[in-house]
Amino acid sequence: MRNAVALVCIFLLAVAGMLWLDQTPKQLGMSELKSLGLFTLPEPREITDSLLLDEAGNPFDVKRFDGRWSFIFFGYTRCPDICPVTMSILGQAERLMEAEQGTEQANASFQGMFVSVDPERDDQDTMKAYVEAFSPTFIGLIGTGASVRSFGLQLGAGFRRGEKVDTELGYLVEHSPYIFVVDPTARYYGYIKPPFDANRLALIYSSLRQQGGS
Repeated sequence: MRNAVALVCIFLLAVAGMLWLDQTPKQLGMSELKSLGLFTLPEPREITDSLLLDEAGNPFDVKRFDGRWSFIFFGYTRCPDICPVTMSILGQAERLMEAEQGTEQANASFQGMFVSVDPERDDQDTMKAYVEAFSPTFIGLIGTGASVRSFGLQLGAGFRRGEKVDTELGYLVEHSPYIFVVDPTARYYGYIKPPFDANRLALIYSSLRQQGGS
């Protein structure tokens, strides 16, 4: 009888241990991160300032990257599909990070960003309402076509106005489908390929944070 109880206790402890390990963030190797969709540069590249403004109308400079892993998506507020879906998933990922670290610590080490590739229609008020719909902490960036293109080139992000016109949305804008990753020292670190998943994004962030930094 005692042996049976002991075996049951050992089994329960083993199960509890496995559950704890499953819930504990793990630092993944580069091959594992690649399997989650993250592709890294052989050598991270420094980013220089571009003439962009945030959703509050303040100039955005590279110092805003300091101390945080930044996940950046290029899109536009009238985008009918990939942009709202991606930003919604990024918002869910941020909430998972907050659940793991606590809101204050997560906000100090991660930032989600949305860069408009539609300067003709995305003004400050439009951008502010858009990013806040996904997270109150997300940063929305706007600028002239030239300034957005300059910033995008540093990350390998491209865009162009499409020829097709939607009767309700007006013209569409073709743009890169990736989430670009900038490290806490303002260097372009790599990019994440779609399809996106909130759990995978949170796991990528958690592993990067353990490897590098903040």
